[in-house]
Amino acid sequence: MRDLFARQREYASADGEDFLDAAQNARLVANAEAYYRAMYHGAAASWNLRDEHMFDTLDLLMRSKGAGAKTVVWAHNSHIGDARFTDMGESRDELNLGQLTPIMCPAFDEVVSPDVPRIFRPKPGAGTVVEP
Repeated sequence: MRDLFARQREYASADGEDFLDAAQNARLVANAEAYYRAMYHGAAASWNLRDEHMFDTLDLLMRSKGAGAKTVVWAHNSHIGDARFTDMGESRDELNLGQLTPIMCPAFDEVVSPDVPRIFRPKPGAGTVVEP
């Protein structure tokens, strides 16, 4: 993974989509190992790792597509709502994608729609960033 990101500019300039795929696959392997280690011990840590991975993936994809990008996130209610206001967050110290997206990603604006409760889009000038 270190080599991949050390040569990020070279690989991304050759084919940005292929680099993005390779980088995400490398992250997925590393995150899966951490998730299964945490799950073995059973705690909020495994839940939090999973939702943090979901957030990191969403953030990476939105940044890679630039300011005009749009996305639809399809996930279970327990991942989409804001865990801070539920038993998940208050009692079990769990977080979720719905909580992380508006507070941890300065590149997203929240757009309120009467049909879809939460839609996020990159803020103007957020740029295209791929980070390890």
